[in-house]
Amino acid sequence: CLNAPAVALPTGGTWSGTGVTANAFTPSTVGTFNLTFTVGSGSCQTADQVAVTVNPLPTVNAGPDQTVCAGTVVNLTGTGASANGAIQTTTWSSPCGGITNSLTLTPTVTPTTTCVYNLTVVDAESCSAQDQVTITVNPLPTVNAGPDLNLCNQPIATTLTGFSPAGGTWTAAPGIGLSGTSVTPQGNGSFNLTYTYTSPATNCTNSDVIV
Repeated sequence: CLNAPAVALPTGGTWSGTGVTANAFTPSTVGTFNLTFTVGSGSCQTADQVAVTVNPLPTVNAGPDQTVCAGTVVNLTGTGASANGAIQTTTWSSPCGGITNSLTLTPTVTPTTTCVYNLTVVDAESCSAQDQVTITVNPLPTVNAGPDLNLCNQPIATTLTGFSPAGGTWTAAPGIGLSGTSVTPQGNGSFNLTYTYTSPATNCTNSDVIV
């Protein structure tokens, strides 16, 4: 394969040809090369040739780098092809682990921190190539909806306080009145109020619930 380690050649004579240095052939160029091995001298000189074929490496693309929020399921989109025949194996690896079905070109991962994922493909001539993709993980914002509330069943609005960061939105389960940051009882029971906030810096969203 192209750029493989130098191949040792038999000793006891003289080698010549493209890519030959002393008794070694370096596969630095794709193609077929005729190497000549000469033994003896004068009328006792004889020679033989060997053809060496250097195959190209497969092409591999691990896909574009991505930036996601913590907890996001990420689809990796690798591709591989080779002039030497069909790709035989594809393998994803990462120090972060957590790769679902690492032997396919398109596995899923759910990274918790920024991580690099490596894709290796091997073709029919056992030539391999590798590419990598970086998944940058932004943390979710820390959201606090404040304390739970105990209210009397009267149509009196109560302003919600103690939530952070400011700038989020409230949503209410059916059965409780909600307008902006004011909640109004509409009957007995326990009702969930959800405070959701999206960080303008990362566009990541998180929420918290009070009763």
